[in-house]
Amino acid sequence: MSKSSLGWTASEWEPIDEVSRRPEQLLIYEFLETITQFRSLEETLQSLAVAICTRLGFHSCAILLERPDDDLLVIEGASGLGANYVEAVNRKRPIHIADPRLSEAPSSEAFRTGRPVVVQDTETDERFRRWRVLARKEGIRSLLSVPLRSRNRVIGTLNGYHREPHRYRLSEIRALHTVAMQAGIAIEIARLVDAREHTIQRLAELTRKLDEHRALLEQAAEIHDALTQVVLTQRGIPAIARTLAHVVDCPVVVYDQFFQVLTAVTPSGEPIDDPPPLTAEMVHRRGLRPNQPDARAPFELPARTDGDPQPARAVAPIVAGRDLLGYVTITLPSLPAPPLALRAVGHAATVLALEIMKERLEHEVELRMQRGFAAELLTGRFDDVKLVQDRARYLGYRLQEPYQVLVFDIDRPGEAIVGSERPEAAIDVLRQRFAALLQTVATSRTPHALVGGRDDHLVMVLMGVDGPPGELAAQTIGAVRELIAARVQGLSVSVGVGRVVPQIDQVPTSYREAERALLIARRFGGHDRTVYYDDLGVARLLYQVEDTEELIAFAQQRLGPVLRYDERHGGILLTALEAYFANGQSVPYAAKHLRIHPNTLRYRLRRVESLLNVSLNQVDVLLDLRLACLILRLIDRHQDTPGPV
Repeated sequence: MSKSSLGWTASEWEPIDEVSRRPEQLLIYEFLETITQFRSLEETLQSLAVAICTRLGFHSCAILLERPDDDLLVIEGASGLGANYVEAVNRKRPIHIADPRLSEAPSSEAFRTGRPVVVQDTETDERFRRWRVLARKEGIRSLLSVPLRSRNRVIGTLNGYHREPHRYRLSEIRALHTVAMQAGIAIEIARLVDAREHTIQRLAELTRKLDEHRALLEQAAEIHDALTQVVLTQRGIPAIARTLAHVVDCPVVVYDQFFQVLTAVTPSGEPIDDPPPLTAEMVHRRGLRPNQPDARAPFELPARTDGDPQPARAVAPIVAGRDLLGYVTITLPSLPAPPLALRAVGHAATVLALEIMKERLEHEVELRMQRGFAAELLTGRFDDVKLVQDRARYLGYRLQEPYQVLVFDIDRPGEAIVGSERPEAAIDVLRQRFAALLQTVATSRTPHALVGGRDDHLVMVLMGVDGPPGELAAQTIGAVRELIAARVQGLSVSVGVGRVVPQIDQVPTSYREAERALLIARRFGGHDRTVYYDDLGVARLLYQVEDTEELIAFAQQRLGPVLRYDERHGGILLTALEAYFANGQSVPYAAKHLRIHPNTLRYRLRRVESLLNVSLNQVDVLLDLRLACLILRLIDRHQDTPGPV
């Protein structure tokens, strides 16, 4: 007599109206119904456990499934068992599979052997000793464990429990074993359902993220197009900032590489009067350099609530090649920054880099043309005044007599770029910024002044100079220093001012005078000084002497013994003598300037008189010695001497 796939003979088949006589057959129909409903694994296991207890007469039931990563059998579905019992078995008394010595159990034996295992009495069966206490609390006294199979491999066990010791009949074992075979199929399908649902959820999440990313890219592309259009229409940095502020609906501030504000606007396009500062400390905490890839990426700057409150901001470095050009920031209500804001500020940084480099290139071309024209004026290399006027008109200048030349030089530029990794490049940038400031002042007056460069100096040619002598020059120099103080911290300049000349062909003369005045300012020490050629006095005459050796001989003849004494004593006598002259022959003032006692100064002056065999009370002696000191200053033979008070 043949066996069916469900485990019984053909002669045992009964009509459907008598199916209740075979509990396992009824269970199989319930399993088929569960399978066709495509329930989750959790729901399937719960339904199977309840049905098995109901149809097969067990007090309680547990479905244990393999957890391969941990080599354990774990109760995944149960009916009639308390949650504490399930928790205790799974966590405190786990059922190991591979190594029976760790914890052999009826369930692990059924799993490994693939055969049913019977425990008639848990109190006497040694295989159950580790779970005996738990079983007592739960009211379990006997159990039947059969393997669950799927695709010809054991995936777990199906356990049925009774409250009393029980001798399991072959029909009971066969019934549970038959049910277990169909339960394995149901579990496999439930796992496929779970996998399908997980895949659907994952695909839905990926679709949502892709939609968000696509929308973000579309918005970012619109922002990039809007910003690029601003550059193409040549509306400048303020227009880029206004466009960015409008699209992100947040205030925007653009800083240069020295953290000076270039522009600051609200979302409505109104200027911000007091934008939040950005400092090197805030940026350099990230530990990045402009030539590192991550240095180009936007980053978040948290809000500060301490003594100097600062808003939360998204910051993007403006970088071109290896050059850091500045920073652009978006003020945010809170962090983290929205992805669109980070993309927008990153796009803005790229567009601003293009705009800044374009403006620099335009400025360099204009400056080159101006310097070429200025060089012609300052050196007098032109034959036809009309051609000079035509060229000036082409460059946007209206030549207007009279003229005056100012020569500017940065004081100690190395101190203004301390800590820079590329000091030479940093000094070049500093000079470019100073040239831009000069150009700003030059174009703020009418007629415009001409700005050019000669050697390491920057030159400004004032035109249409009228009014009291020196007034326009003083106003211009004052405006330059005010602008420097506002935009470049720690920078100072010294200025030489030539005389006013009535005609264009005399501009070279005013230029040479301004150069000499600046050179004298340098040799007399100090910084942030302005020296007018008209105020040089006798120094102007000394510069006309072509034979400098004669001047040196005169100075050494008058001061020779003092100079030789000073070579051995650190220059104290010449320093005392120059301070005495610089302070109107007043011993108290000169001593105060030198920070020494007046008697010490008197002693040194008497020593000078003794070495030179002269009296400092004689007018001609004072004149000779003062002239000798001035010569030493002008020929740069003595540098560590005090400037005039």
